[in-house]
Amino acid sequence: MTKVFEDKGFTLLEVLIALAILTLAYGALYPIFGGSPIRIKETINRDYALAIAQARMQDVLARKRWNDLPESGEDMGWAWKVEGENYAHSSDSERAPGFLYQVTVTVSAAENGSDIPIQLKRIVYRDH
Repeated sequence: MTKVFEDKGFTLLEVLIALAILTLAYGALYPIFGGSPIRIKETINRDYALAIAQARMQDVLARKRWNDLPESGEDMGWAWKVEGENYAHSSDSERAPGFLYQVTVTVSAAENGSDIPIQLKRIVYRDH
């Protein structure tokens, strides 16, 4: 008795067409899903920079040595700078000496500075 084999499976043409469709679908979906690792890294970097800025701000506010400002440094690959100046309302023409003092902390990437810097500002009551 002879067996008759039926053709089962896919032809080469069907496989090539399926690969072409998958390639087009991947190309269309990559911008949506493929950029996620980059966005995750950017978010992590912004979180690090924000944590350093908050720590620097708390340090300056705890010490209350306004005459030591400006100061700068580097922490975990991030450059930071703390500046202070007498606070002036937007309607004031100049910054008059007073009891309100604006402290600004800026943190950016130390190596290239290409990231958008994180900046925190706080207005504090300054004892003379």
